This record gives sequence, C-alpha cells and structure tokens, in this order.
Amino acid sequence: MPMAPNDCRAERGSSAALLLAALAAALGLSACVVRETHHVPVVTAPPAEVAEPEQPPGPMPAPIIETRPAPPDSTSGWNWVPGHWNWTGSRWRWKKGQWVRDPVAAMPPTVQETPGPSPGPAYVWVSGHWTWRDARWVWVPGSWVPR
Repeated sequence: MPMAPNDCRAERGSSAALLLAALAAALGLSACVVRETHHVPVVTAPPAEVAEPEQPPGPMPAPIIETRPAPPDSTSGWNWVPGHWNWTGSRWRWKKGQWVRDPVAAMPPTVQETPGPSPGPAYVWVSGHWTWRDARWVWVPGSWVPR
C-alpha cells in the first residue's frame, strides 16, 4: 500500500530525530572519554648564569681556573667566553665560561676606579667589572652597597 504524503514527512522527521539523537549521544560520549597522560620530568643542567661559589660584598674574588670543555658540536664558529665574576646586586657570583656563536673579543683590561666617599659605615665598595652581555663585553661600574 502506498504511503500518504503526510506519512513520508512523519517518517523523514523520525529519521532526522533519530540521526540527531545518535549524533548527540556520540558527541556526549566523546566528551566523557578520559585519557590518562603520563608526565615525564625533564632534567636539564643549570644555566651557566647560576654558578657557585657565591661571595659576600667586598672586593672581587680571584678568578676561578676553569677547564675549557669541547665545543657543543664539531662545526666551526664556536667561540669561548671565559668564566668571570659578576655582581648580582647583593654578592659576587661566578659565571661559568661558555661557548657562543658570536665573535668574542678578549676581555678588556679592568678600568681603574676611584670610589667616592662612603655613604656610611654600613656600606662596602664593590669594584667595577666586565660582564658578557648581548654578544659583547660590558663594563659595570663600581658602587657602594650595604653590607
């Protein structure tokens, strides 16, 4: 027996409703999937800026003799920046030598500074020093700092 036009619309409507229900169920179930992830800790060597030993305020300590390691790879263009003391604002910190791709000039000679009068007995003079920054040697002037 042939279907009446209204019966076809009803069948199409129920098919569409069934399709939408199946789609909603699939989407709902996919949102409930729990994926277990495993976090693997990554251990790296400390950066060259964080180095020991640290020194209290006062004159710059004597240089530390370092053994220069091999460059990171065998390609040419690596240059060695030697280790040096760097003033952190509260103490001297040794900055280990490092290989860089930039050209490296020799560290310039120390600038002789004459400190002005101390602001008080609780201050100590920290002499100026060279530090490697932005692919060049930069002079950091001396200053009076609290003990």
